[in-house]
Amino acid sequence: MLRSGKSELLIGFTISVLLTLFVNFPMLMRSYDHAVNMTNDKYMMAPPVLLHGYFFYFPLVWFFLFAFILFMVDVQMYKVGDKLLKLKEYKVVLFAGAVSFLVGLGLLTVAEDSGRVYPYSDQAGSVLDVLRFATDAAGVITRTGFEVEQLRRTKHGFAVSSAEETLAADRVIVCCGGMAGGKLGGTRSGYLLLQSMGHNMTKLYPALVQVKTDTTYVKALKGVRATGELTLCRGRDTVAESRGEVQFTEFGVSGPAVFDLSRSAAVEKPPLTLHIDLLPRLSAADTEALLRQRAALMPELTTENLLAGMLHNRLGRTLLRYAGFGLTEPVAALGAAERQRIAEAIHDFALPVTGVLGFDGAQVTAGGVRTDEFDPETLQSRLVPGLYAAGEVLDIDGDCGGYNLQWAWSSGHLAGQLRP
Repeated sequence: MLRSGKSELLIGFTISVLLTLFVNFPMLMRSYDHAVNMTNDKYMMAPPVLLHGYFFYFPLVWFFLFAFILFMVDVQMYKVGDKLLKLKEYKVVLFAGAVSFLVGLGLLTVAEDSGRVYPYSDQAGSVLDVLRFATDAAGVITRTGFEVEQLRRTKHGFAVSSAEETLAADRVIVCCGGMAGGKLGGTRSGYLLLQSMGHNMTKLYPALVQVKTDTTYVKALKGVRATGELTLCRGRDTVAESRGEVQFTEFGVSGPAVFDLSRSAAVEKPPLTLHIDLLPRLSAADTEALLRQRAALMPELTTENLLAGMLHNRLGRTLLRYAGFGLTEPVAALGAAERQRIAEAIHDFALPVTGVLGFDGAQVTAGGVRTDEFDPETLQSRLVPGLYAAGEVLDIDGDCGGYNLQWAWSSGHLAGQLRP
């Protein structure tokens, strides 16, 4: 899972602060005195940061952010099949290197409090633009409308063929992505090309995808958002856990917290049940006491409005029906057992899982070409010299939050070095 130990993060945090202050203190003092119009070379040693409405060349902020999040990403775990992988096991550029590279190409970025970094333009196309301009400047020829149908070895390298043309190549990197988002270009082609070269692959599953559940209660909640703790179970056994935003849909549930456990919902054997705690900061006893207090203060209320102010109105009414209550009963008539039943429904809204939405609705493909058939220090094939692979076509995937993009940058950078 993509999580870090608190002690490891504290160590990384402390080291980052000390290094930053030691290396950057002199320039930090100068940076406060100069605005964006001062472009002398000695002030251009770091990307600009938006501060109080002006752009300052403020190395401390960037170094501190990069060093801290670099340490976080370095200890993150990615999934390879049913196992977990530390990204640092691959000789790849991590967070700081990836962002620094893009900033060096002219991309202005902004970081959220969570540490996620976005283009300052808020357009994904900005990333594509700076990469495209850089490849053009380097003399790279980009061929569009060239669907590779065949890849084969030749005496001097490889032959890469479309339906109309064949190109010769000394070395080849297969980085075609996966099957996720078929309407946006997701395809099996990368897997098929690598299989044709003798590589093996694992079973493919949609991941970071919406989860389908029994619709008895969720259909009435379409569009409702809530924050909760999610536990995916097979019987009494916990399969996966997450916490965060949930969005109810006409066929089940979506949202970041759902995406984080959707891989397990796709891969694990049924029957599975998704349990949602909609008031995770309170215990069931605390919630029952809150309901008792509300009934005492406002005995004229009916059950329809019992949970108003605590949860989304539609969600509150649905939970009452889930707990077996109508909407017209006076709350003053509810006894301790009835209030406890309502509290339990709030803390354990159980939805039988019927599947996941499928590849067209997925953001990532779980599974892929076997990683043990590629050298982790170069991403060159161990079966076919001169053949490399990167990105989602390999059997590596991460949780929601930018980790799959990080793997794309990291593995692409490593494979692109074309080291033997």
